[in-house]
Amino acid sequence: MVASIIAFGETTVLFGTLFIAAAIALALNWDLWTVAIYAFFAGLVAVVVGIRIINLNITKTPVLTGIGFLLTGLGGIFAAPALYWKTNRTLRLTGTVVLIVAALIWAFIGYLAYWSHFESFQQWIPAPMR
Repeated sequence: MVASIIAFGETTVLFGTLFIAAAIALALNWDLWTVAIYAFFAGLVAVVVGIRIINLNITKTPVLTGIGFLLTGLGGIFAAPALYWKTNRTLRLTGTVVLIVAALIWAFIGYLAYWSHFESFQQWIPAPMR
């Protein structure tokens, strides 16, 4: 349980910060290189977490979860090359497909989490009411 909180919570902060920085940079028409460098390191973390989730068999769907982390991490790692070679249509399409597949995996895992968490908290009663 704690490992899942670390894996999901800390990477959510990393990528949430990345999304906010990218949004601000795009809104203010700033250069995206700083964001791409941060994305590289956040991507490395996601790849390590994905490999470790598969290795330790964490979560109910460890392989799918690990692949989600790996694909998301690859998106971060290859943000700088994609930015550098932004005129390369093949690179852009490959990156798009990788990130769409990652998003679909995260949507599926998220819906599964809602489903199982509602069931596990069905009998939960707040401490003051016990």
